Amino acid sequence: MSKWRPAPSCIYVMGDIHGNYKALVRILNRILPLRDEDEIVFLGDYIDRGPDSAKVVDALMKLLAKYPEQVTCLMGNHEWLMLAALGVTHPNTPTEMSPAEVWLRNGGQKTIVSYATMAKTDLKSALSIPLHRVRSLIPPAHLKFLVNTYQFYELGTDIFVHAAIDPAQPLDNQHPDVLLWDRSLYKLALKHINAGLDMPWDNRIICGHSYNGPVIHPKYMMLDSSGQDKLLCAELNSMEGFYAVAGQSRMVKADLSNTTKPPGAIFKGKFRRIS
Repeated sequence: MSKWRPAPSCIYVMGDIHGNYKALVRILNRILPLRDEDEIVFLGDYIDRGPDSAKVVDALMKLLAKYPEQVTCLMGNHEWLMLAALGVTHPNTPTEMSPAEVWLRNGGQKTIVSYATMAKTDLKSALSIPLHRVRSLIPPAHLKFLVNTYQFYELGTDIFVHAAIDPAQPLDNQHPDVLLWDRSLYKLALKHINAGLDMPWDNRIICGHSYNGPVIHPKYMMLDSSGQDKLLCAELNSMEGFYAVAGQSRMVKADLSNTTKPPGAIFKGKFRRIS
């Protein structure tokens, strides 16, 4: 299989994986092994909704162990929710429901089933199992990995984050709700793209989270296409990309060279670790 290395040094970026292990493996098979000058940034939301969250986390851990200086894994709101539901962290989630309720309503059941399968445990219902039992199914190393993912990552003039940043605030003063949940920046970026306007900030912001991507602009990239059953890998130095598409054996090329926005425009150095 030929390797996809469209630039002398490659910065590969992947948005929300959501348990889609098969798509992740198909992409990694095209870009691994990494050369010394290559780098991969994962934008969070590795778990929930898809069938193989446990396998996805395991694969990312092995990749990070092999390339500790070349792989960066950010935290998504789904990792945040799972950790909060299991009592590992205590975030201020922007909801009146408990983190456990939000997690289970947003794909957490499939994550529980994936870990039960990994543990070779017969699980009749993910809804009936108590959360302390769920936590016992998850290897401690997986929880440690998720806790130690980053809130955002700076590389040159690029800022990588799961959901958004507040451009009016310095990077060391960003609220977790904005970093992990915000969609107002996505709406603002689409409004400026539709109006043919430049973005009112200096750096390029690269994120996932809003599922109806990709959205490509010189100062804003939203790379989550999970709502279309696709996993996009973008390479920033060449501005080329490939999709792993559900039900298709071949990778599909994505043109990232021009400003784009999703049809329909649905709105539904490394820094501080989350403690």
